[in-house]
Amino acid sequence: MLNLQQLLQAPVIDFDSHTEDFVWDHFFHTPVMTPKFVMNKIGTDLVAYAGSEIQAQRMLNTLAKVAKDYLFSNLPMTARDYQEFRLSRELDTLQNYLEYQMAFVIAATTTGSVYELYNLTNHKDKKVSEGLEMARSNARTKFQTRFFERIPERLLRVGY
Repeated sequence: MLNLQQLLQAPVIDFDSHTEDFVWDHFFHTPVMTPKFVMNKIGTDLVAYAGSEIQAQRMLNTLAKVAKDYLFSNLPMTARDYQEFRLSRELDTLQNYLEYQMAFVIAATTTGSVYELYNLTNHKDKKVSEGLEMARSNARTKFQTRFFERIPERLLRVGY
């Protein structure tokens, strides 16, 4: 893991050289796995599951957004910005994050509902998947959130 000064100096990952594994969503500022990556890692054919390549990619886009919201939900904005910035510059961190996202693919394909995952909560009236809770806990340990380090606003979401 890079310290703040190293991170600020690091170039944005060349996302185009990883298109078999993920694409970068420039709107939500997060990596989105490809169906091929899912097939290679866990053997699930999302194209067959979803009915088409387009539907499979839509499913993965939705899961990427849900996963990001779920992981970052309790973090202050500065910590979210920091983690987003890290994802765009540290390939190891990004790969750990894809591993975290995979838990959502597994949950969605085993429960049969991608969109139900968007309604996750920790409240007593709804049960949260234990697998997703474990994945979030593991990801938070790997991410080691830095609450007091700030990315200068002029660098936020530039090039990623």
